[in-house]
Amino acid sequence: MNTAELTEQIVALPEEERARLIEQLHANAPAWIPASFREGMVDIAAGRVVELDEALRPPPPGQ
Repeated sequence: MNTAELTEQIVALPEEERARLIEQLHANAPAWIPASFREGMVDIAAGRVVELDEALRPPPPGQ
């Protein structure tokens, strides 16, 4: 099986199965994927994120 065939099969999967596949790939990610990136993906999945606009907004005066 080549990359194109594999990609075609992945795209054909139902969304829920694709999501499970991606979770498994992340869980077994090789060393070339930085740990900080994998940790960030876990945070995103858990909803521990802040919108960029909100994070960059200066605090109101007096805080």
